[in-house]
Amino acid sequence: MYLCKNESAWISLPSVDTRPTISAISGPTITLTDGQTLTDVDTIIVCTGYDYHFPFLSDECKVKVEHGHITPLYKHIIHPHWRSTLMFVSIVSGSIGFRHLYLEAGFAVAALLKKFPLPSEQEMLEDIERDYKQRKEMGVPDYKSHTMLPYVQLLLQFHKDLKSLAGDHVTDIPPTFLAVMEPMMKRCIEDFESYRTAVYPGLLPPDA
Repeated sequence: MYLCKNESAWISLPSVDTRPTISAISGPTITLTDGQTLTDVDTIIVCTGYDYHFPFLSDECKVKVEHGHITPLYKHIIHPHWRSTLMFVSIVSGSIGFRHLYLEAGFAVAALLKKFPLPSEQEMLEDIERDYKQRKEMGVPDYKSHTMLPYVQLLLQFHKDLKSLAGDHVTDIPPTFLAVMEPMMKRCIEDFESYRTAVYPGLLPPDA
């Protein structure tokens, strides 16, 4: 089994051979971008993901989508120019599922109801630029501009920022849940087949 992708895989599986992306297909033979060929390939599964598309938003909304990157979005949720009326919930991917979405939704609702003060439009734009610059320095490609995991520090900072802004108006994610993220992701990268059944410090009571 081959996994052909634009970048090196952040997880490894003993049964999967990671290779560069495909440049040409001729029958059962595949040519890769580095010139390698794979022969006798009987099945190809195309995992292309999806593109964001908002045809219901007019140009006046000033929302730009390019290579999976939506701009401008403060904390990946709020449009700085329309910060009291236009928000995007669940744009972030690679998070921790429903707990994360619950936090995002609570943050958006509290912001819409003006339960806490928001930064100015200029301050939001500057924060967006800082986030983008940090991701570039970490080597995160543009199409992963709204992806958190496996970049654990980005996920933890994201949760911290939302809680810091909204305070008690959002339900915080339990500290023990966040604390286990780093060792869990480390185990996931090193041993993807067993990380789900591993026991992580901090999730069990002291006498367990």
